[in-house]
Amino acid sequence: MSVSRAAFMAAGGNVTDLRRGYDVELAYRLKQCGCSFEYLPQASGNQHQSKGIRELTADSEFAGEASVELARRHPATETKLFRHFGEYRRSWLLLWRFFLLANLSMRGIECLHQLAGRRGESFEWYAFFSHYYFWRGVRRVAPARTGWQQMILKKRDNLV
Repeated sequence: MSVSRAAFMAAGGNVTDLRRGYDVELAYRLKQCGCSFEYLPQASGNQHQSKGIRELTADSEFAGEASVELARRHPATETKLFRHFGEYRRSWLLLWRFFLLANLSMRGIECLHQLAGRRGESFEWYAFFSHYYFWRGVRRVAPARTGWQQMILKKRDNLV
């Protein structure tokens, strides 16, 4: 993202109290200040990622925590931050619920990863656990009875 210094300052600059989501939070405030965003398909960026499974899942958990905080600070973002819950596979939702109830540890995840063998190296495996840890972070920091939780409960009830 590229923005003028004047717009950056008008929006209040970067927040320093979020572990994740600070860029999303800034983008929201820039949009509120009248900035527009344009996707440039010819633009490219490279990121070298040398994180292991523990660091990646911690990032996902922090992203879940940050999403709750962003929705608290900017209620208009809640739907966009949590709407993807309804897009997950039914089997994923049921497994996540089981893992949350069982309080599956990182050691347990690593054991499942070893049992999966080569299948555990797939993007689908990563996406499943990345999203699980996102919702684990949400669950840890979210107050009871927020709008997105009611949405989750409704979708969960439709699965049973």
